[in-house]
Amino acid sequence: PSNASLFTRTKTTHRPDYTMARDRMGIPPLPAPSNSDVLLYTFDDELMETSIRNIAFLRRNPPCWVTPRKETGCLPGVMRRWLLEQGRIVEASEGELSKRDLVDEEVVLTFNGVEGCRWGRIVLTST
Repeated sequence: PSNASLFTRTKTTHRPDYTMARDRMGIPPLPAPSNSDVLLYTFDDELMETSIRNIAFLRRNPPCWVTPRKETGCLPGVMRRWLLEQGRIVEASEGELSKRDLVDEEVVLTFNGVEGCRWGRIVLTST
């Protein structure tokens, strides 16, 4: 868990929280390549992002891709901003994207300015 701070809202090399989260899940530290990542969330269990990507989940009715609200402290990245401006994703309302609502094996859209958009799959653990 984390809370919004200067280090979550801006791209930075100060990454101890991200590195510790990856380490807890057995994911090698960056820049080692890995097909796995870890979801980060606030102390209130609101989803934020992964250790290197923004995220969006298929929610609502009719379904649309919902990304964490910027107030959680997620990085307001270039790809995230572009997807929002193009109407391809929408920003969540408070409490809409919660750790408690994750479903094992559900699809997640991950994205950043370097890699573009990728599909991911949620694997729930007891950690």
